Amino acid sequence: MTGTTTITVYQAYPSTIATAAVTSQRLDASPDFRTTRMTWIKPSLAWMLYLSGYSYKDPGQERILAIKMKREDFLGLLGRGVLTHGPGTTISAAATNISSGSRQREQQQQQQQGEMASDSQGGTCMERDLGNKTFKDSSSTRESKRKDRLQSLDVKIQWDPERTVWLDSLNYRSIQIGIPAGLIKE
Repeated sequence: MTGTTTITVYQAYPSTIATAAVTSQRLDASPDFRTTRMTWIKPSLAWMLYLSGYSYKDPGQERILAIKMKREDFLGLLGRGVLTHGPGTTISAAATNISSGSRQREQQQQQQQGEMASDSQGGTCMERDLGNKTFKDSSSTRESKRKDRLQSLDVKIQWDPERTVWLDSLNYRSIQIGIPAGLIKE
């Protein structure tokens, strides 16, 4: 494919974002599109269908957009890429096919382990009692972490189990690319 000048990637969005994007040919045409968070693109339509449950799983993923990117821009993202997992690390929850029931149980366990409290500045903090130690994650700490993520220009690369259009798992992986907030406007 040496003559190919574009590559098609896929993303799932709610109708408010998808309709505005198709009409104006710009993802940020809708005020609902957030440029303050990482966005993930997937060159595999089958993986996008799987992830969004054929657009029926989540109202926030009810429309799947096919987005043509310049090949050079796509390769530029890959050139800035940092693997999110590898030897000795774990694959993200999205890639391990955690059922929604398992996610709900995890969320309930997290809620049982932590309670909301007030910090000295009147903000909220998450307090966790783990044995003899209590850890606090104050709203100012969370805000600082959020700003760090926004300023990071690392493109995230994940290799997730590829799927057939019937949602069967295949024995090879498909790339998923996370574009950080700092690069979304580009």
